[in-house]
Amino acid sequence: MLLGYSCVHVGKSLLWVGEDALTLYILVRFLALPPALAGMIFLVSALWNALCDGLIGTALHRSAWLRRWIPLLSVPAILTSALGFAALPLVAEHSAWMAAGLLLLFRTGFSLADVPHNGLTRLLAEGGQHLRAARIRAIGSSSAALIIGLVCLAMLDPGSNARSMAVMLAGGIAIAALVLMSPLPFLLVADRRIREASSVDEQTGSFGNLPLWIYCVATMLGLAGLGATGKALLHIDFVASSIGPAALLLATMGRLGAIWVWAPVARRIGNRSALGLAYAISGATALCLPWLAGGEGMSVVILLILFGAAGGGVAFLGWAVLTETIGAGHASGPAAFTAGFGVFTMSMKVALGLAAALVGGWLSASDAGVHADPATFRSLGIMIAVASGLAGAIIALSGTVKWRGSRSPVLVPGSLARMAQDGSA
Repeated sequence: MLLGYSCVHVGKSLLWVGEDALTLYILVRFLALPPALAGMIFLVSALWNALCDGLIGTALHRSAWLRRWIPLLSVPAILTSALGFAALPLVAEHSAWMAAGLLLLFRTGFSLADVPHNGLTRLLAEGGQHLRAARIRAIGSSSAALIIGLVCLAMLDPGSNARSMAVMLAGGIAIAALVLMSPLPFLLVADRRIREASSVDEQTGSFGNLPLWIYCVATMLGLAGLGATGKALLHIDFVASSIGPAALLLATMGRLGAIWVWAPVARRIGNRSALGLAYAISGATALCLPWLAGGEGMSVVILLILFGAAGGGVAFLGWAVLTETIGAGHASGPAAFTAGFGVFTMSMKVALGLAAALVGGWLSASDAGVHADPATFRSLGIMIAVASGLAGAIIALSGTVKWRGSRSPVLVPGSLARMAQDGSA
């Protein structure tokens, strides 16, 4: 099960990170859309994605019919998301409606595969193994981000064949994701057997879990800032010209290494406090970016790696805190756990949509297109620092509150062993 889960997670992370990092850039550079319009298209598609996550999570929570048929439905979902991703660079210039349609197609298919796969995370987090589950997800996400960073390095080539390169790279990512996500239907079939064999009440849910909603609101604040900084890196003109194309790659290297840095920090001060610290550091790097991006030397390299390390901490610890929060509320079964993940990913996608809108607005206000002077990022950097600091404070302080009615999660015992017996490992 672990191998199959990890493969699917890497595959969907390739699509997710690729879409999040590259879509705005593709819309502005290759489709020649105004930055503000491109940002709004991204925001609308992200809001649609969030709605899909919420609806699918609710439906899986309440509908035995959907839980029975979701393994089969995941097949067209995987195909749709991969094809939607691959087709975006092929859209003709100024075709805003076509681009929006493809993004909506991608988002719908992705949600239908993503939400049930996220629900399987409960099997990895059994017995309070929240950091273990988060580490597995973080390694997969960071590996995918490293690949996308290399893709960005190639796509930022100013040459005349850049669009052909983008088409080829997007197609390669889609094919790789398609292959890696192929075990998902089989994992969901095995999980369905576990559900049917358990006596857990599937109707007791997470939607009244106040700590979960507070955590999701804080996540929206923090991720909007983090995502805006990441998207802005593709547009900032660094004085050290060699840094520009490698900016996202440097940040990704910091993110990958951060997995092993943040685990001991979390064990020492707690998952929530460590996550709050990661958000605060990411906000501080955004605040410093306009000044250091205009200089030479190692300072900007260190800043980018530090930004990546903070983002890696958020990506790693965010999932650990999520499984803790779901379990501490009213979740009592696999469907409720899946619904809780749906609420969280809904907030994530709203945040990343807002990030694209912020970057699009910043580029338009700066009279910039593909490239922008780092000095113009100062006002946006201040907003990001405030949002990240507030998110970190809310998350850290909410861990000190004892919520009425909270309790430990009721997990399905021995599920990993039974899934191995089903032959899905």
